[in-house]
Amino acid sequence: MPIFEGEDDTSDLGPLIQQWLRKRPGYGEAVVEEISSATSGTGWSNETYRLTLRRAPGAEVEKLILRLPPSGEALLRDYDIGLQFATVQALQGIAGYPVVAGRWLEPDPGLLGRPFYLMDYVEGWTPSDRPIYLRSGWVHEAADEQRRRMWLASVETIARLPSVDWRARGLDVYQWPDRNRSCIEQNIEHWAGLYDWGSTFLPPADVRIVDELRRWLELNAPREEEVTFNWGDARFANFIYRDFEPVALLDWELATVGEPELDITFFLFAHRHLQLLAHEGDRHAPDLGGFLSEEETIVHYERVSGVKVRNPNFYWLFNAYRIYGVRQRIAGLSVRWKTLDLDAAMKLRAVPTLEEEVAARMT
Repeated sequence: MPIFEGEDDTSDLGPLIQQWLRKRPGYGEAVVEEISSATSGTGWSNETYRLTLRRAPGAEVEKLILRLPPSGEALLRDYDIGLQFATVQALQGIAGYPVVAGRWLEPDPGLLGRPFYLMDYVEGWTPSDRPIYLRSGWVHEAADEQRRRMWLASVETIARLPSVDWRARGLDVYQWPDRNRSCIEQNIEHWAGLYDWGSTFLPPADVRIVDELRRWLELNAPREEEVTFNWGDARFANFIYRDFEPVALLDWELATVGEPELDITFFLFAHRHLQLLAHEGDRHAPDLGGFLSEEETIVHYERVSGVKVRNPNFYWLFNAYRIYGVRQRIAGLSVRWKTLDLDAAMKLRAVPTLEEEVAARMT
């Protein structure tokens, strides 16, 4: 079901997955007892379900996560569930980088009408985007020292990825096609294409700040010093925490290769973006106690990773450009599925809470 059409219908999923599981070794008598959506408060680009099952009647309860691409209009143009599963498998076993283990991939769409995969279920807490964790919930209610531990541990987790030999792990599929041009040049073009495509279901509009940002990025693209694998979506909503420490990492739809600082600057951008949303664009509103500043975060990241962050402002703004593309697509789908009227969708597309910050950083 498309992500904006309404509640997911799970009535047929349980019996179908039970039928499929019974063909897996050790699950010949599997019973799926419950299936429910697992994306409340976060997650836009896929369908994710939590399964409660037993390998046989009377056996211990197990939990798994089922992930499928959207069945209708999608948030992203390219959604390769097989590549996501392969990425999860390739990143297993990195010390201090707790990628959730994938169990099985089903590439044949015959059963559910789409390919899918099953992965381990990890107990814990994830900061919510809706409502924003800065306004309510367990992060908001935590002590300053707990939030500081959460921030530092998250940065340390992100910092462990640049040293990974991504080619040796079979992730060279992410290499950009033109080896004579930098990754960031091709990445900017990629997101420019996604932004233009994302206007589906919306009338033409002059979002001047986005056009200015695109030109600024093209003119200011830095020389690349090294190429590493990037998570691409390193933000609080894609961590699972226990006792304010990361225990699992989620979502690989935006994985790519390029300068390692793309991930840490996206972490900073994503938090700042939500801070601006939570405070209606007020650039001077205070952050929650315990969270580090951008400068302190970069110093800590450099210390742990051994990577020098040379162009933090450029990559922060590149990540802002990515979000403009995502928000435009969300706005279009909101019109398509009638969850917002056109005026509200056009405001969502323009991201007014972000404009002043972006403009200031381009000066």
